Formats: sequence, C-alpha cells, structure tokens
Amino acid sequence: MEQPINYNEEFKDAIKRLSFSDAKYKKLSQMFSQIHKNALLESFSDNHFFYPKYVFTNPEHAELYFIEREKVLLCKATDNEYIFNLVHLGNEYELSYIVRNDYDSNSLIIKKAGKEILSLDSVKDTNISWRSKYYNLIAFINIELSK
Repeated sequence: MEQPINYNEEFKDAIKRLSFSDAKYKKLSQMFSQIHKNALLESFSDNHFFYPKYVFTNPEHAELYFIEREKVLLCKATDNEYIFNLVHLGNEYELSYIVRNDYDSNSLIIKKAGKEILSLDSVKDTNISWRSKYYNLIAFINIELSK
C-alpha cells in the first residue's frame, strides 16, 4: 500500500480553513500554534503521521496525534489548557488491527505493557466525508508500525 499522499498537509489545511470560518475550530488552530511554539515536533521526522481525532465530528473535544514508529505525541485541549503527552513506544508495543465488513471501516489499537496508548477508528473518529481517508491512513499506520 502506498502512503496516503499529503494527508498530513490535507488534514492540517482543512483545520486551518475551518478555524477561519467556524469558532469551534479556533482552539485547534491555537493548539497547532502551541505545538510549534514549544517545538514539540522537533524530535519527529518529516515522515510522521498526523491523525486528527474527532476534528470533523466534535471539534471542541478533538485530539491530535503525531505518530512515528517509536513514539506518539498525544494532544488535546480543555477549556483552559492544552495537554501534550509524549509516549515512547520503543520496540515493545502491541497492535490490534480490525477490518470490519462495513465500507471503509477499520480500527487500530496500540498497546504498551498491556495498557492502551492509542485507539484509531475510521468510523468513530470522523464523518462520512473523511471516512475513506481515515481508513487508508489507519491501514498505512498499521503497515508501518508492523514492520
């Protein structure tokens, strides 16, 4: 499977556009600013995966994930703060990949030492318009993390 072309930039551009037209997305735009202001992606390569969870369904509770083979940056906003957690996966993590019979329906759960670190779901995490892109992205993340 080929890497989903420009999904990182496509997702980020969609969030930026929405933040200008819809106040619900302003917090996400500010979260991006904090991520860059605090250099939280400095240790990530340019080939990391960007996964925006709930952005297109419930932007007030959206979470942003930056994923690489050995680490994940989990980002979320509350009413008065931004929370950033960097989880080092190392080589000791477990993947559970599920493909459902529904059209473009899959999920990936990442665990470390039996504890769930991250759950990605092409149906629950987005709306119908973005579902196929999420499906492809989750499939590719699974392939890359399985290597």
